[in-house]
Amino acid sequence: MSKMLKSTIAFPDEPVVLRKAHSLSEDYLYETFATACMNARARGDCPNIKMAFDGAVVLSLSDSQIPASTDVSFSTYMSRLLEERSAKELTVYAFGLQEASESLRNASRELAFQLLPKLDLGSVNLIAELFAGRYSSTPNGIHTESCANIQLVVRGRKTIWVWPPDRWQIGTTDIEVKYDQPTGDTEQYLRDQADWSTTPGVRLDGDPGDAIYWPPLWWHVGTSPEETIALTVALYPIAC
Repeated sequence: MSKMLKSTIAFPDEPVVLRKAHSLSEDYLYETFATACMNARARGDCPNIKMAFDGAVVLSLSDSQIPASTDVSFSTYMSRLLEERSAKELTVYAFGLQEASESLRNASRELAFQLLPKLDLGSVNLIAELFAGRYSSTPNGIHTESCANIQLVVRGRKTIWVWPPDRWQIGTTDIEVKYDQPTGDTEQYLRDQADWSTTPGVRLDGDPGDAIYWPPLWWHVGTSPEETIALTVALYPIAC
């Protein structure tokens, strides 16, 4: 683990789906996402977006992959991307949306406190992440990191498969370790993704309004056979 957990952090030990836990709207989330992209472009920066078509990660974004003025919703935006690439699957991941919207940051903190009342919010770094699209697996597959996650399902049925931290370990499994620069976290990825289909895990299904929670260091992967939109509130422990 890349960071030491403060003693005040009290994350629940088990993954769980909390029904009807939020009222986040799709229109509000799209507006926040599009504004974040527009502000980044105005600064001359590349928006914090990662994208994959049919499972292949796009290494560098083109201007056409950023929300355009004609993209008035997630539906029109994602439909355009799929058509331009003649693709069947699409994953859109946007990082750090809490920086683009103070109201989203405050709402995320309030929701985290409501769902995890024993959590000391001063001991975590909260990051809001968008996951949207239709895909058979999260790009890069099963992985783990030091944050706890609360995924708020906004559209469609989202499935997260999770496994306990000790299910795979360095030295006994072929694991790739990556440094995530935006968070300063060390992430671990299984190189052999065939383990997903052969190893029973815990399946967490969330519908619109539900919150899917899994603890720090749990291995996980997402799947969206139908088009889904979700906001993940990631809670990274602050180093002591």
